[in-house]
Amino acid sequence: MCRLAVFPVNLISKGDILDILQDMEGVRTGHGFGYGFVREDQFISRKTSLPLSEILKKKSYKDFFGDCFNHDGLVMFHSRKASHGEVSYRNCHPFESKNYLFMHNGSFNECSLVEALLGDEIKYKSETDTEVCLHFLEKIGVKKFQLVVKDSGVFLAMEKTGNLNVF
Repeated sequence: MCRLAVFPVNLISKGDILDILQDMEGVRTGHGFGYGFVREDQFISRKTSLPLSEILKKKSYKDFFGDCFNHDGLVMFHSRKASHGEVSYRNCHPFESKNYLFMHNGSFNECSLVEALLGDEIKYKSETDTEVCLHFLEKIGVKKFQLVVKDSGVFLAMEKTGNLNVF
């Protein structure tokens, strides 16, 4: 199962956050890692198919995190355990749309049905149920989405205002 975390990075030390994320990764994940936040109404995100433990072994790990720890808002983190789609960069979280930066932990069993309902207008960049859910959220809005995805895991959807929706 994937692991999700959200931190107000200006209130917790970088070292403490990295320690928590490493503990969270454990042996249950390791099929990719990513993070995202909002700065000046723009989504900032990075992701890789490497596990966090491998990123931190590299001398250039500070480049991967950039300035995400020098930020006044929330930062979402995702450690992937592949359940839909292969282990690859394109299947790692977060996913981005016009209005949301999006992560998911769990399985959305109605994925094929929703994908069919959304039709051919969507050009998917991944093989994940998470990306399907992101497009579904864009289509039906927060209130309806919350009703449909209950019992399908945890979803994080950050808006460009920095507002965080948790489903």
